[in-house]
Amino acid sequence: MNEKKFITQEEQAKCRQVADAFAELYAEEDIIALDAGIYGFVVLQYYDPEKGFENVDTFMDSRSLFAHLWDEWLNAQLFTLSKGTPMRDMLFEDMLNGIQAEKRQELMAKQHYFAEKTGIQNII
Repeated sequence: MNEKKFITQEEQAKCRQVADAFAELYAEEDIIALDAGIYGFVVLQYYDPEKGFENVDTFMDSRSLFAHLWDEWLNAQLFTLSKGTPMRDMLFEDMLNGIQAEKRQELMAKQHYFAEKTGIQNII
């Protein structure tokens, strides 16, 4: 039987590094990235015990997976910062622009932190 692969072994290894780099996100949010073998990596999000996961996204390259997980991490931080404020109803981009420059720089520096954790050159 000829089994079609949707992801190369090299990209699968890189995706595993990306998934591992964002481990702290999984502990904080209702999200996880898992190796789906020949199909790539899946990101499962918003679990409901009766229905399963609301969002299931598949990734076959490490850059796309990194970008997705980074966006989820940043959005979670902005959502937390906006609790109990008028910013809560803003778009995430507007929230980011609305916070103090120092805090914004701190959040954006975290992207490089995650990139370094992957060990992959030029991931961002």
